[in-house]
Amino acid sequence: MVKKKWAVRPSNVSKAMVFGLEDADSDASSDSDFHLDPIESFKNSPDSAVKSFAEPEALPGSLDSVENNTVLPQGADGMAQRAPLSNEPRRIPQSASSSKQMAMLIMAVFTGVCIGIALTVVIEIFAGFNDCSCDPCHGDSAASFVEGIAGPPPPPPPSAPPPASRLHFLVAADTGGIDDPPYTTLEQLTVAQQMGVVAERTGSEFTLLLGDNFYDNGIFSSVPENELTLARLNNTFESIYTHPALLTHFYVLAGNHDHYGDVTAQIAYTGLSDYWEFPDLWYTFTYSVPDQHTTVQVLMIDTQVAQKDWRMMRLGVFAKRDYTYLYDSQMKWIISTLEESDADWVLVAGHHPVWSVSQHGPTEELVEELIPLFEAHGVALYMNGHDHNMQHHRGTDGTSVAYLTLGNGGGSKIYAGTRHAEDVPEGSLRYYFYDNGGFMHVQVHNSSMLTFNFINQTGELLYTYDHLNPRSMER
Repeated sequence: MVKKKWAVRPSNVSKAMVFGLEDADSDASSDSDFHLDPIESFKNSPDSAVKSFAEPEALPGSLDSVENNTVLPQGADGMAQRAPLSNEPRRIPQSASSSKQMAMLIMAVFTGVCIGIALTVVIEIFAGFNDCSCDPCHGDSAASFVEGIAGPPPPPPPSAPPPASRLHFLVAADTGGIDDPPYTTLEQLTVAQQMGVVAERTGSEFTLLLGDNFYDNGIFSSVPENELTLARLNNTFESIYTHPALLTHFYVLAGNHDHYGDVTAQIAYTGLSDYWEFPDLWYTFTYSVPDQHTTVQVLMIDTQVAQKDWRMMRLGVFAKRDYTYLYDSQMKWIISTLEESDADWVLVAGHHPVWSVSQHGPTEELVEELIPLFEAHGVALYMNGHDHNMQHHRGTDGTSVAYLTLGNGGGSKIYAGTRHAEDVPEGSLRYYFYDNGGFMHVQVHNSSMLTFNFINQTGELLYTYDHLNPRSMER
């Protein structure tokens, strides 16, 4: 059983198919040849030995004309003469009757043995199904979940470990839909559907949402905007991530578009939702996997606050509140949390990228402030959104930090191009995807290795990477 503990800073804020129906309804009524009575056809056949089903008649020269095993006399031509027809009931010779009874008895015994064998096989098969310890899982395609089309889901492969022996979770960013009805996008819906598929197959424990949760200007908690706030919360979150396997925990942080509104409305929603977890602007939580004696700590930070120059963030114009005065408070919290962490794995999540070759490029403050901390304290992953694509950058100077951009969660347009390719360290970019929406699946195997997988909105596995834990290498 995977266990979790919290640490939060003091609060500031089908249908079935019927075969043959079309042929029966099409040209059948126009051609009488397609309506032949099989019985009449059989009666009128020139090869049939039956003249009438209503009035059976003995055939000349057949066994019906033989009585008491009498040998028919021969004529001059050596051919047997036909016996005269008799009106008496015919009698089957005793020897023939005994042979027939014996044959029927043998056939009955043989049939009984076959039925017994068949029943035994069926019972064994059902017994095997009942004893199976594997959890059922659906296939990769979303069509597997369309009612009435797909059959029962197959079991997972034999090599798949029990869910409790591994920690699985999902990550998506920039899932904020649109600010006009229906408040969502087709890309967000399809990404959410595939997230449900993967969550069910893997037994995912939680999902990270890395900011820009509500486009274009966040949400508001004050009157009269509260009715719109409820509509956005329902149509951009609650009614989107509805797959039962996703209904665990969504750990949320704020992006720049969330700060254009009132972030306290999103924080307050934590107390109203069964799944939305956003207790503060920055916080941490830890999961343990007892079977592997492994702990995983995740730090959720606010990278909008982490940027000291508020003019670069447009906060002075658009935001309900300016939180940039909290810069020093958050940095002290990040440093102390990393220093005090005794978890096997330490992962950090924010909205803005450290490294990116795309639209927004690297974030200067994060490069200067966070990279030294990550490298000093063995942080394994930094996960972010903001640029609407998927990127994997490796750490500078051969360090083991993986910088992962996951900003194509389906809420807005996709960013292509490499306008900032010269602004990242040479050779740092390992993978780049910008064709459509997507998300990431992470599997923590043990205290030494995890695997992260990039998956697009159609369920295709785009990229997989086995990542070694820098903390385990230091110990």
